[in-house]
Amino acid sequence: MYFSIRIMRRVGLGPPRKSQGRIARFATALIAVLLAAGCAPLPPKLSLPQLSVTDPAFQTTLEAFTGARISGDNIVDILLNGDETFPVLLDELRAAKKTITFEAFIFRKSKIGDEIVAVFEERCRAGIRASILLDAHGSDNLPEDYVERLNAAGCRLVADFRPLRPWNVERNNKRNHRRIVVVDGRIGFTGGYGIDETWKGNGRQKGRWRETNVRLQGPVVQQLQEAFIEHWREATGVLLGGDEYFAYPAVAVKDIPVQAQVIRSSPTRDNYALYEVFLQAISSAQRSILISTPYLLPREQLAAALTQAVQRGVTVTALVPSVTREAWVEYVVQESQREQFGPLLDAGVRLYEYSPALLHTKAMVIDGVWSTIGSMNLDNRSMALNDELNVIFYNEQIAQRLQDILREDLTHSNKISREQLESRGWAGRLLGFLMSPLTDQF
Repeated sequence: MYFSIRIMRRVGLGPPRKSQGRIARFATALIAVLLAAGCAPLPPKLSLPQLSVTDPAFQTTLEAFTGARISGDNIVDILLNGDETFPVLLDELRAAKKTITFEAFIFRKSKIGDEIVAVFEERCRAGIRASILLDAHGSDNLPEDYVERLNAAGCRLVADFRPLRPWNVERNNKRNHRRIVVVDGRIGFTGGYGIDETWKGNGRQKGRWRETNVRLQGPVVQQLQEAFIEHWREATGVLLGGDEYFAYPAVAVKDIPVQAQVIRSSPTRDNYALYEVFLQAISSAQRSILISTPYLLPREQLAAALTQAVQRGVTVTALVPSVTREAWVEYVVQESQREQFGPLLDAGVRLYEYSPALLHTKAMVIDGVWSTIGSMNLDNRSMALNDELNVIFYNEQIAQRLQDILREDLTHSNKISREQLESRGWAGRLLGFLMSPLTDQF
């Protein structure tokens, strides 16, 4: 719903930001959501094979589901929050020798935005071919001076990917939520980060995001590049190729090479691959499922898969935010999400709210051996509306590292109980109840 309201405002159908009262803003936004809800698709209902994540056929089954091959000999570095992510990202961009492909959902005026634009300017003037693709909705506040500077430097910029049109509500609602950076076809980044000051810090500060990202080296980077080229072709009609974009020298493996695959989904292309993978992975768990997500609003089949996992003895733990940005729209989303927690708690799912910062990590670990990081939330918007991208790791060391990180986050979190949900203020409970039928838009 947060996306839908902002889209309506962007195309002129929503309320001004400050000129109307809260009731008027809410009423107008509600109408916008109702309009969009009528064209919200749902992920398909599926019948799944019975597997465990350790079965040899599990990997080949997911390859068959998604068309995404699993490759070995990869190097994986998990980067926490802006403090670890942005310095490494900037260093790799500065070291680019041939090409940069850069795709983002959020790119705003900020100090980190200034730094990245300055690096792009310098690299483009040095002859590096930089292709920059920004979602028209997520980056709707991109400063004009950024656009002018990038264009003047010779960078190839698409600042309004899938532009918003008042007459096409359904199309407007399908956003590009992916994060992709590939440098010289050899180094890749993805995760849930945005280019904004709120992503800086160590993930323990009020008003800043708690985020988990990943740097990749090896054959799996080609799949990141393929995902970027898919959208670049849609936006420009240009196909990028050659050894500047697909050059993979032998990887100097530090320890044990990591098997990984990049899975992308795009409901505009009837591609629900990530939903299928999440559903199969949860249904294949035998011991434990550990989830971190800013939005936990699973549709019926995914909620049933979590419930059935508990019933067969799997410990299911989900970490969600306890605080959101100080905006009334986020308050609506949070209360609507809490309204959905009751059935999960009743089923035995363990829910925790992360308190020090704004939790934005999108990750899952199953049975301590299978894990994923990316842009995918556990809600219908990610499953059936947005274009999303995650990296899947078939490696116990990576799974254990990510599991340790999420368990440390749990020590900074509060367990949610049924009693707490029922003791919420009447306004929040009423709002959650009224908005719960519209959660397909969240």
